[in-house]
Amino acid sequence: MDNKNNDMLPAFPPTLWLDYLPAFPYVLRFLPQWEAYCAQHVRDPEWQNHQQILVAYAASQMPAFEPPVQGQALNRAWTLMADLLRRQATVPRILSAIRIAGDLELRQDAIYLLDSLIDMLKPVADVAVDEPFLAASARMAVADPGDSVYQWLMKFVLETRERWASPVLEPVVEPVKENICNPKSNTPKCDLKSRERSGKKQKHASTAQQMEMAVQLHRAGNFKEADAIYSRVLKQNPDDANALHLSGVIAHQSGQSRKAVDLIERAVRLLPSVPMFFYNLGAACNALGEYEKAVENYQRALSLNPNYAEVYSNLGNTRKSQGKTDEAIACHRKAIELKPDFADAYNNLGAVYNHLHMYDDALFCFRKTLEINPNSVEAFHNIGDIHREQHQLSEAEIWYRKAIEIKSDHPYVQNNLGVTLQNEGRIVEAVSCYDAALQAKPDYAGAHSNRLLALNYDHIESRDAVFKAHLEWDRRHGSGVTPIASAPVVRRNSDDKIHIGYLSPDFKKHSVSYFIEPILQCHDAGRFEITCYSDTSYPDTVTQRLKALNWQWRDCYGVSDSQLLSLIQADGVQILVDLAGHTSNNRMPLLARKPAAVQVSYIGYPNTTGLKAMDYRITDAAADPPGVTDHWYTEKLIRLPGSFLCYLPPANLPEVSDLPALKNNGITFASFNNRAKITDQVIQTWSAILRLTPGSRLIVKSQALTDINVQQRLTQQFADCGIGAQQLELCGFLPFDQHFELYQRVDLALDTFPYNGTTTTCEALWMGVPVLALEGDHHVSRVGVSLLGGIGLDAFIARSVEDYINKAVCLSEDVNLLSQTRSMLRKMMRDSPLMDAHSLTRSLESAYETMWRRLNASTEN
Repeated sequence: MDNKNNDMLPAFPPTLWLDYLPAFPYVLRFLPQWEAYCAQHVRDPEWQNHQQILVAYAASQMPAFEPPVQGQALNRAWTLMADLLRRQATVPRILSAIRIAGDLELRQDAIYLLDSLIDMLKPVADVAVDEPFLAASARMAVADPGDSVYQWLMKFVLETRERWASPVLEPVVEPVKENICNPKSNTPKCDLKSRERSGKKQKHASTAQQMEMAVQLHRAGNFKEADAIYSRVLKQNPDDANALHLSGVIAHQSGQSRKAVDLIERAVRLLPSVPMFFYNLGAACNALGEYEKAVENYQRALSLNPNYAEVYSNLGNTRKSQGKTDEAIACHRKAIELKPDFADAYNNLGAVYNHLHMYDDALFCFRKTLEINPNSVEAFHNIGDIHREQHQLSEAEIWYRKAIEIKSDHPYVQNNLGVTLQNEGRIVEAVSCYDAALQAKPDYAGAHSNRLLALNYDHIESRDAVFKAHLEWDRRHGSGVTPIASAPVVRRNSDDKIHIGYLSPDFKKHSVSYFIEPILQCHDAGRFEITCYSDTSYPDTVTQRLKALNWQWRDCYGVSDSQLLSLIQADGVQILVDLAGHTSNNRMPLLARKPAAVQVSYIGYPNTTGLKAMDYRITDAAADPPGVTDHWYTEKLIRLPGSFLCYLPPANLPEVSDLPALKNNGITFASFNNRAKITDQVIQTWSAILRLTPGSRLIVKSQALTDINVQQRLTQQFADCGIGAQQLELCGFLPFDQHFELYQRVDLALDTFPYNGTTTTCEALWMGVPVLALEGDHHVSRVGVSLLGGIGLDAFIARSVEDYINKAVCLSEDVNLLSQTRSMLRKMMRDSPLMDAHSLTRSLESAYETMWRRLNASTEN
């Protein structure tokens, strides 16, 4: 660069040009000299980044370029400057970014940046600006008296002029002094204190002032007041993109994600060059389960700003929801690479590892999150999840409660604490947590389903109250809020196949598979077309075996409700059978929209769904005696002859052993049921039996008892009923083979009540262990009646708690009866309706045909 060109440059150090030039329109005339200087002398990558910003910004100002080219250049300058600010936010850089944001009409981004600038300059003693910068600012204030940014800077200088008194500043500060300080001047004034106050909107406040006030309220969490101002701005100017965007953000934050999508899409159409718009649009789409649309918007944000770490992290969350865990991990790692102190990205990466059961990697990420942000509710929550999934329930509770100490109304923490307490058998406390989750998030359908499931475990509420609670779920999350998108009724000739769809998250090693697999094996392919919709997060060998049955198979884990609804209707499913009900990972919100003309509840849940859109429920006369339980269902009950269940035992199980009591000094009772089913009344009843049977022992096995604290609590509950620890054997999780071998030590199984066992009862019977069950007044407490009655063990059904105790005592004294029953049980099961898959499937198919005939008849009428 020659001397002539150097003389044309303002008199301050060349390094300052790197920061200041993008802020001043008059740099254009120095651009050629500056490019030449950089080309010769600048090797530092960060300087080169500055040069790229300068060139891009300058190109955006060149009138010779067409508007699209100018816009692309300006967007590039904005992207580069945003990246520079993420590395280090200096006063000059923020000024440059404000200038570029202003040219892009990113009013709200400019306000955010200005607020950041003010925050940096408030502590006067720490202000690190120099005279050349202030001099340049003063020149800009003279050149553009209406520029509020520079006016405010000069006001700041004048208020602290003793600090800045210098011959360099005086000549440039004086010309703007009168305009800034004269209250009669028409020049806008920027009072530092006014920016710190959030008062009522002035009667004639400008749009910018209204927006600034709204943003302050928004940031403070006053969504209602902020949105009211956004609405006023939009009433004045319906095409204010920033107001549309921020109003959409509030809608999303308030749980109205559909409204958010509509608002932000309007903003995007008006101003399609703002990465943040697409970022928040993607978040709203993700909340609606519209994952592909969310991905599309995140990718558009990244096309505008390739270094947008927050977008990568959100994209990773969506990919996880889609089941694309490798892509999710890559996204979160990219976010951390771009922003090494990004606590949320570490937390989200840990959530993916947790989902993959990579617990050590997950814990590393969550601890890293807490290093960066010691008050991260999400990290405490996720560490709790890790312990819960490994059956370390007491430890999980500790971490959840730490999260609640920080944010007591966090709905997801309250929900998962509820699940943990429920698994421990603390049902009343669990329901209280679900209530807290719903209070914090009234549209939290999953927590509401968990609450309903919990009500089945104990007599917390009356049967009528439990029924009304199920109706409330539908009112709040189903037909009361979601329009039914019922599939059209397709006319059918007598020789046409009926298309049945089975929907379940449990097409894997799960209790449901033991009962649905024999039906899938026996369905008549000549009369029925079958599609399995597998919402399974962890496919396993059972999944593969079911898939190999050669029915149409749809993996739908990670597919949104809307997409799955469209898929079911496109497949032409006429009868959709739900196998989950209100158990975990259900699709109740989808079923409330009725994707199929006929919908049926079967196997997975022991109560009504409460849905108006659910037409039928499959049961039998033992589980639901005619005229006794019908009024507690929204569904019409279809009672199959014999049992409503068909059990398929796992292959390669041990042979039935001799009765252990023949060589022991006493009888061994057992229950392998879920700890949540062992209520206080059950403990009292079992304790009475143990007291009345000398030398007896009780084995209780449950995954929850893997936790030593849960064991100690149960031991104390028995102690309170007079039963010492020497009569108890408590077992936690056991591998598959050891689980079944444990039955070889059991003489008589004691069923739980009011929530009977199902799979555990069938397993015990198959291993030769008779089960004593208590007859109740509703399906959940009558499954034992159905199972035992179906194989001819009516003598093992008690009619009252007193009868239950008496039968247990009498049976314990009749070792010969127990031994004889043990030796016959496996054959009795094989010969019973409980294992007659062919007959049960024919009955089920006949029921499906009846349902379809009724529907066609009703539409004809």
